[in-house]
Amino acid sequence: MASRYEARLAGSYDADTLEELPVYVCVTLAVNGGQPLSWPYEDQVKGDVATVMSRADDYATQTSAGVKVYADHTVRDDAEYIDRLAMDDTALVQLSLEHFCPEMTAAWKTLQPAVHAAATRAAEDEYNQTHPAKRFPDGRYTVGTKAGMVLPGTYRLKGPLADCYWERSTPSGESIEKNFVTNAPSGVTVTIRAGEGFTSRGCTNDDNRWTRPSSSG
Repeated sequence: MASRYEARLAGSYDADTLEELPVYVCVTLAVNGGQPLSWPYEDQVKGDVATVMSRADDYATQTSAGVKVYADHTVRDDAEYIDRLAMDDTALVQLSLEHFCPEMTAAWKTLQPAVHAAATRAAEDEYNQTHPAKRFPDGRYTVGTKAGMVLPGTYRLKGPLADCYWERSTPSGESIEKNFVTNAPSGVTVTIRAGEGFTSRGCTNDDNRWTRPSSSG
């Protein structure tokens, strides 16, 4: 799922032509990677963007008859380019780096781990909207098997942890078990059951969410 999001480094695409999509990728990589190429904060940058646009124009002309451009993607026109590659962002980034802004290769290597992690979280959050979660961030949850709930089972947070509050509660809101963790070098484990409420504050971060092992439950 993550590949759908990987090139969305600074927001959603607003490009709709063959030339604009790779230029958007190249410029976004530049802005986020701290490279000289960026979108036009300074006059001299316009020359960089013009170079990328020129490469894109040349590429569009060369591929107008349809050629193998990347992996198993064949592009015959602008609409097909967008349909095939806009939702496969890893391929789109590689295509852009190969043909339009090879200068951004180092920037992508630097950014890719963080982008991939953010993409995974975004895909996970999207999944959790329509399925019961087995990995989730801080919040208030009902334990169950419907979309928007968290699955029953044993969950773990990696350590070290500090100033983390969690609580299990009955369906009517009475506390079953709670703990304010001041210092847990080896992490925290909690078992939650169907029908309960579960609350977590100050426990998770981008890299450490409540996680239910596949064997739990």
